Amino acid sequence: DTMQAAILLEKLAIFKNELTLRQSVANYYKSNICSAYKMPHTPDGYYSSWAQFSIIPKDQNRRKDIMLKLNEKKIPTMIYYPKCVHLQKAFEKYNFGEGLFPVSEKSSLSIFSIPMHPYLDKNSQDTIIEELNKFE
Repeated sequence: DTMQAAILLEKLAIFKNELTLRQSVANYYKSNICSAYKMPHTPDGYYSSWAQFSIIPKDQNRRKDIMLKLNEKKIPTMIYYPKCVHLQKAFEKYNFGEGLFPVSEKSSLSIFSIPMHPYLDKNSQDTIIEELNKFE
């Protein structure tokens, strides 16, 4: 409708700047989160809109503990994809069974996302990083 179009036009006007700000947050995370986590990789020459910043603890059994501790510190976390696409009901007709995509299945049990948005200030980022790095 007209109202949504008006809002979208305003958002498009700042879109490039928001992408730059998101990249800055992602770079800061990547530079400061300890090696106890696998982090996203963007190949040279490519860009991400960083809708999420998802990480995997190298000790993959620690996701629940890490998320609980972060949430206790009022740091929101989220599991966006708890079930692999090939195991979802919409794909049943293709007969993709468990074990067919082991990397995806293993990742889905340990991956989680931390706060990511273009206006995440350095103080908040530092707090998130500090808490994550306690699990090194």
